[in-house]
Amino acid sequence: MSSMRLSAFVRAWLRAPIPSAAVGGAILAIAFAAPATAQSADAHGWFSPEQVVRGADLYERRCAECHGEEKAENFETWPYSAQDLIGMIISFDMPANRPGGLPAQEYVDLVAYFMNRGGLPEGEEVLAGSPALSEIKIPQ
Repeated sequence: MSSMRLSAFVRAWLRAPIPSAAVGGAILAIAFAAPATAQSADAHGWFSPEQVVRGADLYERRCAECHGEEKAENFETWPYSAQDLIGMIISFDMPANRPGGLPAQEYVDLVAYFMNRGGLPEGEEVLAGSPALSEIKIPQ
């Protein structure tokens, strides 16, 4: 949750009738102790604008000739993580003329382009091998 939404949540919670202090305290503890999820992380954005541009250029140069625009559109609703999408692209032996042969960062940039098209806000650059790739998802 963003701090603005969290503040609104806390204000609403404080105004609501609470059955007991123990229950209210437990709810507040859970709200603040919950680990960050991909959904909450998406609020700040992922992948730099430069990565999105590099990914778009890469798609145009290496993918669009065979796949056209519709393949990029298919990934706009990808429900899994960025790492899953990279794995899927490689498992389908892409690019066809050099399966799995792109530098790792180019696969990340390509996924940045797809996920940005799907509504994932831009943020800071994400490097190949980053653990964040397993957390990054398009907001559903």
